[in-house]
Amino acid sequence: MSNWIPAWATHYKITSSAGLGPREYLEIEFYENYAWQEGIIVEGMYPIENLAKDLAIADVCRQIRNNPLPKQNRYKNDPSDEEDYIDKTYRTMPWQEFVGAIKWTIGKYFDRFGKKDDILKEAIKIEDYAIRFRQKVELEVAKQKKINERV
Repeated sequence: MSNWIPAWATHYKITSSAGLGPREYLEIEFYENYAWQEGIIVEGMYPIENLAKDLAIADVCRQIRNNPLPKQNRYKNDPSDEEDYIDKTYRTMPWQEFVGAIKWTIGKYFDRFGKKDDILKEAIKIEDYAIRFRQKVELEVAKQKKINERV
């Protein structure tokens, strides 16, 4: 085990999720097995063996956030197009419909998480859509700011 994981730890709980939120680090609490022997289950608590997988997913998500994936060709009409499905949806739909489309798409990946593709692949897809959505939200905020400055 790593030097920063207590030797007595049998379970852990991530109390903030880096890579999936604005923080640059993970906060992790470690626990001994005694609570499970008494039949107490704490939500979000996992066996220590799962920690490496969770840390790998968080690391991949952090890397994607810092270096977004290129637009996927399968979401374009033609590989040479600059605009993909997300861009086209944003350009052609009213804002609330666009938000609903992105929520549905991200929700689809959560619903099938671990059932179709490797969970790391699914996490990457979720993060990719979330980053692209954030970019569109930033555009909307900038548009609104310009409108408010004119008033």
